[in-house]
Amino acid sequence: MLVLLILIQLSIAIFIIRDNYSKNGWDMTHPLYYFIIAYIGLYSLQAWGLIDVASNYYGEELLLKSLLLAIVGLVMFYLGYASHLSLNIARSIPTPTPTPLTEYGLINLALFWILIGIIGQVVFIDKSGGAEVYFSVARGLGAYKENTAYLYLLKWVIFPGLVIGFVALASGYVARWKKLFLYLTGIGFWLFQVISGQRSGVIIVGILLLACYYLPKKRKIPVGSALFVFLIVFYLVGLICLFRGEMYVASSFGGLKTHLNKPLENQVADLTRGYVGAGGDKNAPSREFLMYINFLDVVPDKVEYAYGRLYSDYLVSWIPKILWPNRIGFFQEYKRQLSNAEAFSTRGAVKTILGQYYLDFGIFGIIIGCYITGLLLGILFQWKVLHSNNPGVLIVFLSFFQIGGTWVICHGILGNLDRVLPFTCIPVASALLLMRKSKISRPKYAPAYRIQTQVKKR
Repeated sequence: MLVLLILIQLSIAIFIIRDNYSKNGWDMTHPLYYFIIAYIGLYSLQAWGLIDVASNYYGEELLLKSLLLAIVGLVMFYLGYASHLSLNIARSIPTPTPTPLTEYGLINLALFWILIGIIGQVVFIDKSGGAEVYFSVARGLGAYKENTAYLYLLKWVIFPGLVIGFVALASGYVARWKKLFLYLTGIGFWLFQVISGQRSGVIIVGILLLACYYLPKKRKIPVGSALFVFLIVFYLVGLICLFRGEMYVASSFGGLKTHLNKPLENQVADLTRGYVGAGGDKNAPSREFLMYINFLDVVPDKVEYAYGRLYSDYLVSWIPKILWPNRIGFFQEYKRQLSNAEAFSTRGAVKTILGQYYLDFGIFGIIIGCYITGLLLGILFQWKVLHSNNPGVLIVFLSFFQIGGTWVICHGILGNLDRVLPFTCIPVASALLLMRKSKISRPKYAPAYRIQTQVKKR
């Protein structure tokens, strides 16, 4: 029965993709794909790999409920995404003023944000003891407690900076050195994600670079190029899942070498186990799918619904700890109750979209939350389709078209809001503001055109 529910969920996902393809054709930047891939990867593939573990912890009845709710959430998401309401709202959203902005201003703004991000990461590595110390352990030995998140997360302004820069490149002539700097930054930023063992960073930055290369030029991404990039990205992510503990300076990469010397079928099996956390994996209890079931288990029988109260931390999370070392958190007693009710330590795992929505409002939260999630992503796509030639709309779209995948893995539409607002929204808003403030350039001397008239023949 459990396997049947997973197959039903996969069938619904295939139907959604086919239905969307029949309506919109092939478009790798379609926000729906990233939500579906993350959703199926979490609630179908990882669930399949963890059936035995989940059954041992929670029993088949609760596992059955979790898979049924995952099907409901997927259906509600697509109802919101494909609704006419998303199109009607997209039509009512104002667009950035289409002024003939000089590429000079936009490309310089991109370089500004990129340099800010690079400087922020360099300063953070220096404050962590220098490059030798920082890269001496896997994922970087950063002095996170001694520094503010505004510093060690500042590198993420490079992401919208790249978007702004590539849109500027497509708008017209840009100095050769600026173009070269932009390309090198994009490649370097992606390689930094690989070296740091950041799975999500490898995926979103890799896909962004492909989209930024084609989309601003009003060219569809070729299927072959998309598949090639996807294969490289997901192969690397699979290796990172297995061996990121070995990714540091002076590492012997013993496990990686052993893996590469195995037959191809064994390598594929290892990568599959790394992605889905197959049953016998000793790290399986920290997997995201189990975190989701954990909330179904403890709420509301042992702990009452959160009713959105955990989002109250956003009221103070924007204040740097340098200014407020003992920064308070709201509802600490409720958090302790929630933690004490857990069946096992879930440190390192996240709530996931269904876990967060259920924690807040139960089954009703999953139904309404998934519908609103689909509606928001549908609005984003429809807005881009309606104004595909508007560079401001393109900047917004390229900065957020992958966010659906992040919402699935994290905490839904309000997850990581304290990161998205300062490190993505502010650079994007600065580009839109620059476009509105730019004046229309007019030639000093307007040429006088002759009006040709027909001459009657005599």
